[in-house]
Amino acid sequence: MLSDYIKKKERWDGMKNYWHIHHDVLMELSNNIRKRRADIKYNKPYNEIAIRLKLLRPVKGKLPKIYLKAEKAYINAQKTSTATYKIYLKSTQTNDTIINNANKISFFKALKNLQNKKYNLNKTRKIYNDKIEALHKKECPKCAWNGHTMFPKKINLV
Repeated sequence: MLSDYIKKKERWDGMKNYWHIHHDVLMELSNNIRKRRADIKYNKPYNEIAIRLKLLRPVKGKLPKIYLKAEKAYINAQKTSTATYKIYLKSTQTNDTIINNANKISFFKALKNLQNKKYNLNKTRKIYNDKIEALHKKECPKCAWNGHTMFPKKINLV
């Protein structure tokens, strides 16, 4: 449901890039890495926990400025879509159809903008992928990342 999606996206302040939040994504944004670490400890296969926790670390080097600009635009679009959704939800509690419809339109425009910013971020990511990968190799020299996963072959740490 759409409201569940927005609720999950409510906190966008303090976002930072991390390597290997998930096994099949090299770099992602997070503002609550402690929650992800706990999820790994309690919900991932035993033989993956140590390597996941070891590789999960903040990006320390400089990312390309254009990429960071696209990322910031995406975060701001997330904040806007969340804010307009909250306004729309409040307006549904009134009997004013005109205000309700106006707020609904604003929300859907914000969602469209969010989709565009996500597309631009992904496009920028592809353009600067070589630089991001080079930074990753510098910061995670012994990482088994193969461009698709941190587990290119079956590992057994037991």
